[in-house]
Amino acid sequence: MMNNKTPDIHIRLSSVVESIESYPLRGLVTNVFDKLSDLLEYLDFFEGCLRSEELLLKSHLMLRLLNEKSTALVTYIESSVESSEHVTDALRTLMDSTNFAIRHEVGRVAVAAAPGPNQPLDIRLAELTRAHGILRNCFQQSVISLALVFDSTITSIELFDDFRLKREQSTILLEALTILIDQTNETTNSRDLDSYFALVEGLKMFRQGYMNYLNYSDWAEFESLAENITTARTEFELSSNIHRFSCYLNTLIGHVRMRAVFHDQQVSIMEVA
Repeated sequence: MMNNKTPDIHIRLSSVVESIESYPLRGLVTNVFDKLSDLLEYLDFFEGCLRSEELLLKSHLMLRLLNEKSTALVTYIESSVESSEHVTDALRTLMDSTNFAIRHEVGRVAVAAAPGPNQPLDIRLAELTRAHGILRNCFQQSVISLALVFDSTITSIELFDDFRLKREQSTILLEALTILIDQTNETTNSRDLDSYFALVEGLKMFRQGYMNYLNYSDWAEFESLAENITTARTEFELSSNIHRFSCYLNTLIGHVRMRAVFHDQQVSIMEVA
């Protein structure tokens, strides 16, 4: 299939697949691309539901379908892709990260977007719109990350038509990461409970509001480093964990700045120490 709303996605992904010399691997990758493209098409239908009050009230049925399709993709990756002898260790690791991201985001959306009793329509619309954005970001990142394994020149701009949205999200992500840097520096310099609790709250807010703007390959490390901060038992342990986290954040900011969506503009973000 591989025919999402951007007309060139089929051609571009087909060229990526054709560059794979191993025919068994080519078939596996094609199937993953097809299933991801299907999910993106269902998201287009879901987006249409958000424009109609009548369909909005039934949108949970579309979310249920997306959940089922996502589960089918995860199962296929586990049972067919990761177990194949034609898959390299690096690709297997990427596929495992893909599954983690899909499970995480679909599960989060399923909980957040569940209709509550007597829920106002405007609140319902806001939650479902956010759910749509989270899932689209997740599935698009999955497509791009897999494509980059076989073609390092490919960019999201070639595949998807939401360039402006991606740039806005990446700019917001840079700002959120910069705030976290400031909070880690304040905690290091002040060494008091107020700054520590502010950092913990900042980590919570980042996970809830901006985590999905990260590349999903960064999630596990971010979660691990953040967890080390919130579970530290001694001042020395906390200081070491915060230092490692601060170094990681600076590296992460550098990676975000190199995203393709920033290639045509200068990003003005405050430099951090």
